[in-house]
Amino acid sequence: MSINGNEYLSTRNLRLGGSLFAFLFIAFGLVFSWQSWQTEKAGEIQHLSVLSELGEKALGSYFSQIERALDLLSRDLLDNDGELDAQRAQFLLQRFIEVHAKLPDIALVRLDGQILVTAKSAPGAALPSVAKEPSFIQSREELLKGQTLSIARPLIGLVVKEWVIPLRYGIRDKRGNLVFIITAGMLLSKPQSFWENAPLPEGTAAGLRRDDDYLVSRYPIPNDVELKNFYGKPLTGVLSQHLRRAQYPVSGVVEGTGSVAGSDQLFVYHRLSHYPLTFFVTTPLSNIRAQWWGKVRSSYLLVLVLMAGGFSIYRWT
Repeated sequence: MSINGNEYLSTRNLRLGGSLFAFLFIAFGLVFSWQSWQTEKAGEIQHLSVLSELGEKALGSYFSQIERALDLLSRDLLDNDGELDAQRAQFLLQRFIEVHAKLPDIALVRLDGQILVTAKSAPGAALPSVAKEPSFIQSREELLKGQTLSIARPLIGLVVKEWVIPLRYGIRDKRGNLVFIITAGMLLSKPQSFWENAPLPEGTAAGLRRDDDYLVSRYPIPNDVELKNFYGKPLTGVLSQHLRRAQYPVSGVVEGTGSVAGSDQLFVYHRLSHYPLTFFVTTPLSNIRAQWWGKVRSSYLLVLVLMAGGFSIYRWT
């Protein structure tokens, strides 16, 4: 074989070796990127899973305590014949909110929505009706179906004029028929207090939602939204779609566009054991990308230096 032929073969082999070297580096970069990203995301999911489980247990325990307290109250409100003494009922309601400071008012309501007596109303005062209030209508339907405690959509209380979460407990006669409803308004700040001191990364939020896609509470609340729109409209994001499609599983992870943030989010959720509510923690995927990039950029810089050095040697050769 001639010298020119040997030079051609050597040059071709060198080019093939260089191409193979570049391919291996690119393949390494892709595999390293995928594995490091999955590791970073798995770590964040684990962190958010712990927060969501703790939040679910705290809220579930609190609601159970309130339900037991309302059950004891309901046994005292009616006499042995199932009759109501308004004066005695008001005394019992007043005593109840003195013990439960986060419940600013409590009322006894007929099934038609007429408020009979509240803890803070004057004796004999004309009280409003909540018959047309969607939150009350929804709760009444839930109680009629056998639910013991309805944790309803937030609203502005008729008496306290503050945003509250209505907790409605059904009073039943000896045959189990619903006869009255106790409505206690829990301040929105109460569920928020369970996670406001939690180590939430920047941009991360925690919330509680009903199965009808309405928010019960969220922390933090975006500064540029009105509470009327925030709590008065059902959620339509990826978490709502996932929960309906999966028939409200006990726990899980989903990522996609959120209803509130409007950007790609990672959701980790946990369903309350005894109530049709789901507690969730959400963080922007951009947060995880920033953490991931902070950990791998030095590795990428080293790979680029090696590739540049390899290319320089290849060109010199």
